[in-house]
Amino acid sequence: LKNGWCGHVCPLGGFYSLVGKFSLIRVHHTQENCTECMKCKVVCPEAQVLYMIGKESIPVLSGECTNCARCIEACDDNALNFSIRKLVKNNKSGE
Repeated sequence: LKNGWCGHVCPLGGFYSLVGKFSLIRVHHTQENCTECMKCKVVCPEAQVLYMIGKESIPVLSGECTNCARCIEACDDNALNFSIRKLVKNNKSGE
């Protein structure tokens, strides 16, 4: 199991996952720039968080992403960059 200890058992990994889930800085994928070379998935320690590669332009929202920037460095297409998370309020009252 790849990253079995760090990704599933280690308390420090769990802490990073929790912090990452609420982080304001996110890795963002821009589909228009992507050539689907998959270099990002090769270097990512948690490659499953890059499921959107070649599909859609969205930020990585998984708490498993630690914002290590390996994918950004590997991307020659400028398809991955850091962005600020958009905070959306859920206003049910219609105000």
